[in-house]
Amino acid sequence: MEIIFPVSCFNQVSRGRDFVSRCCVIDFIMAILLFCLYTSGPYRIIMRNSVLGMMGVAVLLAACGGGGGSGGKDAAQVPPAPKTYVAAKATVGDYYTYKNTFQALEPTPGVARESYNTRLLTSVSDDGAKSYRSSTNSPIRNGNDFLYTTLTMDFDQLGRWLATTRADCRITPAPAQYFVAPNSLSVGASWQYSGRIESKCALNPATVQTDELNAKAVAEESITVPAGTFNTIKITQSEQLRDDAFLYSMEQSCWWEPNLGVEVKCVINTTLTETGTSRKEVSVNTRELQGYANQALARKADTLLRYTGAWKGRFQGAAPNEGVAGDCKLLLKADGTITGSCSGASVTFNLTGTISANGQLSLALGGAGQFTGKLDNQEQISGTWSTPDGVNGTWSLSR
Repeated sequence: MEIIFPVSCFNQVSRGRDFVSRCCVIDFIMAILLFCLYTSGPYRIIMRNSVLGMMGVAVLLAACGGGGGSGGKDAAQVPPAPKTYVAAKATVGDYYTYKNTFQALEPTPGVARESYNTRLLTSVSDDGAKSYRSSTNSPIRNGNDFLYTTLTMDFDQLGRWLATTRADCRITPAPAQYFVAPNSLSVGASWQYSGRIESKCALNPATVQTDELNAKAVAEESITVPAGTFNTIKITQSEQLRDDAFLYSMEQSCWWEPNLGVEVKCVINTTLTETGTSRKEVSVNTRELQGYANQALARKADTLLRYTGAWKGRFQGAAPNEGVAGDCKLLLKADGTITGSCSGASVTFNLTGTISANGQLSLALGGAGQFTGKLDNQEQISGTWSTPDGVNGTWSLSR
């Protein structure tokens, strides 16, 4: 077969690029030949044996599913690649507050216990590594007081957990491991971990656990928690921690907000088996986001729970002919109500009031007067106080 292609033919074909995407390669070649046949004017397509030529065309088109524009109804469709999300760069002052609910299931079901945890971002390096100050308030004495604990958590630029420090104790994974998920994530991604978790407190010998886990990002899901409704990636994880005395088996499902780079909700089912006796304890722990602030994304949902707990501090001021000063103790409850008292050498008074979700505080003195102030940061509140008889001053409280 002798073929002579006119330039004008290629010019016309080039206008229909979408045609190419709907044909297989052989379909497109035959389309060019037929197109040229009807549009090339003075040029010729000479087929020395027209019968064999047409049979060849038929065979080639049949191989592409009949020459149809879509390549036939059985042509394989290539699904789009999952979208890859990258967490926004963290900023000092970002915070995330969670409510944790722990429920013992076996051998004896227990009463659900609640606690409130706030992660406050305290440092960010140029490469994206960061540290959180994690504070937990656990209600005690029927909610009339709180047990307050703090620790520091360090992460590298990929989102891997490097260490946790609490008082004189330090916990380190070797190698580093993802706390929940990496900062860059798409549905279908999976990761494994095999390593050791070492705990060292003061002068005591270090204890070591082996750690094995498998995790996978299984689907995109929308989920609603007290902090709002979020588009998340659901992550499932199986983990086993072993030491000489116990085996901890955990099945975990977390809903990860990939733009914020944090979990919105986690449900963790744990089975603790004593090695020597095979005695088992089964429990479930649920963690839900209550409030947050992310400066890079200009997103936030402030919550009263970040203030919950016991606070203490001092007040000072000036009364006619004398100075006044003393100590204060306040209890901030989960509903934003405040009770407490202050006492000094020459004055004692009770305080009641409220704090708003944005940190604005207003307290009434037992007799007359008021304390007003605003949250300086997650760990400190300060303001001014005054009474109708001209006594006034300043005050500050910390956890």
